[in-house]
Amino acid sequence: MALAVLPKNEYDNYKIMQRLLKEDLEPIGIEQAIFTCYPGTNLYDLTVLGYKRTISVVNYPTYVFFIVFGNVSMQIGLFSDRDFSGFNKEMPIQFVAIPTPFDSIGTEFKTCQLVNLTSKVRRNSKIMMSFHAEQKD
Repeated sequence: MALAVLPKNEYDNYKIMQRLLKEDLEPIGIEQAIFTCYPGTNLYDLTVLGYKRTISVVNYPTYVFFIVFGNVSMQIGLFSDRDFSGFNKEMPIQFVAIPTPFDSIGTEFKTCQLVNLTSKVRRNSKIMMSFHAEQKD
């Protein structure tokens, strides 16, 4: 989805990312996303935002895409072909989560984790849920 919403004039600068999707390539160290699940329902309508960095930074994606619906969000880094010319596999990716208004929720029910996107194994995770109801008069 992140590639699909790139500006048309920039799409051809992401051939390596396109190949990662289409071909069975060896992982190159960028296949990760930040997954967050907030307590509650219908916090967000379907929203897709792209943030472009303005200065050159080693091992930091050109774009960070924020995709959210309901109470679940995913943040994905999109590296241009130019980013790979200076990429250092020995150095971790500098991927910083985009803050949201719901990050300040002080609850143990919020989940935020870095997800490895290279695994083809389906994983199920348990997420703690709590429900509360009040009687209306």
